[in-house]
Formats: sequence, C-alpha cells, structure tokens
Amino acid sequence: KPGVQCTQMGRLNSEVYSFSHSEMSTYKDCKRKWYLQYFLKLRRKREPKALARDTGILVHAALHQFYISGGLDGEFSKDLMYQFLDNARDEDLLKVEESDRKTVREVHDTSKIVIDGYIEWLHETGADIGYRFNHSEVELRAPGPVEGTEIMGIIDLGGEHVQSGDLFVMDTKVTNSIDVMLKTLHMGEQGPMYAILAKINDEDPDRGFRVVWNMLKRNKQTARAKPPFYQRYELAMNSDQLRQFYLQLQGQMEEILRTEARLNDGESHIKVAYPTPSGDCTWKCPYFAVCGTMNDMKRNDVDFLFNAYYTTPEQREQARIDAEEERRKGVHGPLTEEGD
Repeated sequence: KPGVQCTQMGRLNSEVYSFSHSEMSTYKDCKRKWYLQYFLKLRRKREPKALARDTGILVHAALHQFYISGGLDGEFSKDLMYQFLDNARDEDLLKVEESDRKTVREVHDTSKIVIDGYIEWLHETGADIGYRFNHSEVELRAPGPVEGTEIMGIIDLGGEHVQSGDLFVMDTKVTNSIDVMLKTLHMGEQGPMYAILAKINDEDPDRGFRVVWNMLKRNKQTARAKPPFYQRYELAMNSDQLRQFYLQLQGQMEEILRTEARLNDGESHIKVAYPTPSGDCTWKCPYFAVCGTMNDMKRNDVDFLFNAYYTTPEQREQARIDAEEERRKGVHGPLTEEGD
C-alpha cells in the first residue's frame, strides 16, 4: 500500500460499516478517490486561505440559522442570520493573507446577495407556506440492506407537508445553473436515500413522503444575470420506488465491501481501485496533486507527497492528543516534581 502507515484501513473490522450518499457517489465517480478518501482516510492539510468558507457553505449555514430561529415567522430569525453572516465574514478575513481578502469579501458579498434575494423570494411567492418545519441539520441513521451496515445522512430541513400531511425533507442546493440541475434531479440517488432514512425513523409507516429540492443560483443577480434565481422542485416517492432503491443500495454496498476486502487482502490499489480521470479533476478532487504520480510509483516519491499534502487518521489523532495535552497544561500549569 503506498506511502502511509495506516492501521485502520477500511472498516471491515468495525461493528458497523456506515455508508453515506457521499461515499457511494465517490466510489462510482472514481475508485482511486474513494481509496484515498475512505479507505486510507487521507485528509488534505489545511492552509490559511483554505479555511475561508465558500458561498455554498455560507448559504447553508445562514439558512440553518434562519430556519432554526423560526424562518419567516421568527421574530429575530433574519437578524440572527445576518449576524451570523457578519461574524463569518470577519472570521474568514482574519484567516487569510491580505492578498486573499478581496476574494473572501467577494464570496461573502455574493452569499449575502443570494440570501437577500431568497428572503425576498419567500415573501413574494409564499414558497414556505405549505411546509411545517420541525428540524434542521439533523443526522439520521438506518439499518442498511447488507448485514453489518447502516446508511446515514444529514437532513438540511425536515417536517410535515401542511396540506397532505406527508413527511418531507428539503435539501438546499447552491448551483451555477438551476436549469441544468433540474434535468437530472428526478434521477438522483440522494432523494431516495433521504426518503429511506426519514421513513424508517418516522413513527407513522403509512404516511406519504416527499423530497423537496430548494435551489438557489450562485450569482450577484446583476441586470445581465439570467433568472430563475430560486426554484423549488418537489418529488413524491412511493413504497415501490423505495424498495427498488433499497435493492440498488444493496448492490452498491456489496461492491464496495468486495473492493475493500480485496485491498485488505493485499491486492494492489492499481488493479482494484483504479482512477477515472475527467476534466473536473483539477477543481473537484482534493487528491489531484498526487493522483498522476501514483501511476509511476517506482520513479516518484509518493510517500513524500502524501506526507506533504495529507494527514493520516493516526496523525490527526496524535494532533488531537497533543492539543488536549497543551490545553490541560494551560489550565493547570506545568507539573512540578511533587505533583508528578
């Protein structure tokens, strides 16, 4: 196995293998990326400018604050949301060098424009009237279709459809093109994954279910910008669809588990977890810097690159222990010989 010494490769030895939609999507997108991210569990070392939040993260966090405070019905929900955005901007500006602050301000300005327009859109359309929101950013878990597995996901928003009484989950998407996203939403796997999680955790097994996609366009909404800037797409799901998707999940999980077993048995990742290059690799994959070198490992110092760009689970755990020890020393002061 290349480069890193990792004693927790894979999760076949744990009591439960917890599958997320992100992991299964990564595996189908590129097995090498899955190998580095989920098997070796490498994480990119953060540099100061990487700590600043992007538009999607800011909008999600702001809307979480807005909805947990009552949404349009909350007396202080908008104030709390805008206070969060102001604090986030100030924090992000402190995290980056002076040369990067203009970019950070632009990201925050765009995020605020998107949020301002969204609130105005809610007032104009009454888009939230049909939904009774009960929770935001809730993690749900349910038994998986393969023994020893579970599925998990974090629901942006959830509650009850007012008119029908159906259970619903609402997922916010900040996108560059709502029109492009609309073409494939009905085919995506995230919706039925959320549906299974929500239905299994619902006390009423006979209640209907809907997935609602809450789409916000990422732009500054200038005069030249092309609408729509906001749109909702609602997809009702029946029990037959969910049973079929559950069977599909079984096939996907079994394939990932077989791949992991082969890696744990010593088969080469070159054979078992090969890459799938695309034009998106440069911006989409955190492992782009090392991926090409892994195709010629005899001539490239892959170990050095791994250690330069990424951390292992053991390194992160040791860093946590060291930080805790430093914190403890700061609270209690240095130990004396008598104290020892």
